Amino acid sequence: MKKRNYLFLFLFFCLLMTACGQSDNRNLEHIKDVTALFEEPEEVLIDCFGDSITWGQFNSEELEQQIKNGEIHPSLEDGGQLFEDYGIYISSVYQSDPTYPESLETNLNQKLKESGYGSYIRTVNDGISGDWLVSDSFRRITCDPDITVILISGNNFYFNQPHKGTLEKNIDALRKKGSIIYLLTYPLYPDRIHTEDFANANQYIRDVAKKKNVRLIDTYQMFEEAVRTSYDREALFSKDYIHLSPLGYDLLGQFVAEEIFSDLDQNQR
Repeated sequence: MKKRNYLFLFLFFCLLMTACGQSDNRNLEHIKDVTALFEEPEEVLIDCFGDSITWGQFNSEELEQQIKNGEIHPSLEDGGQLFEDYGIYISSVYQSDPTYPESLETNLNQKLKESGYGSYIRTVNDGISGDWLVSDSFRRITCDPDITVILISGNNFYFNQPHKGTLEKNIDALRKKGSIIYLLTYPLYPDRIHTEDFANANQYIRDVAKKKNVRLIDTYQMFEEAVRTSYDREALFSKDYIHLSPLGYDLLGQFVAEEIFSDLDQNQR
């Protein structure tokens, strides 16, 4: 009886180690690929691909008052974005300073410099307000990125657009081009009219990350922890409670920078 028990425990231990080893191998492969990008003292190009959160859309009572008082003058030629599907122009005065791609670039370059890396990153903001995913959305990316950070699909749920399989197809296409993929989730303000839609998008993103073995940065959870320990939630969001405030976008960029930097294997330097 004891021999059978020992045999069972041994087999269970072997299965456990095999499962852990497979998981570690996947993580090690990603770390190896990311680390290799930063070995040489040259530019690493990161494309931030997404919707209005990536573009950096925000609003505030102070901004609206400045516009009302004539201190700021939105115009149709100020470098904003045209939301073509609904014929809505979004003035650049509603773009945060910083956007999260700008914050990502600043914070990751600082970490690289402080740690003695000769490489540096440049981010490209390929966020389009109101955009949703289709199977070939990757075609609108404006560069040939080493890394693609994706935060999109919320508007598929918000505007009731088809989403099944779209994120997977874009990931496959970008991987085929040689880009390393990161997926982000949406920070959310709870109990608002849109919250359930973006929570469903977050679950879709998590499921796809697991299915396609893509590195997930769960910024929803990171924001929840930040609110629990350090930040006032109200200060991190715009007045519409969908988009972030400049402080929120800066924090989002910091989180992404920290996670990408943590994937660099310092032992391979």
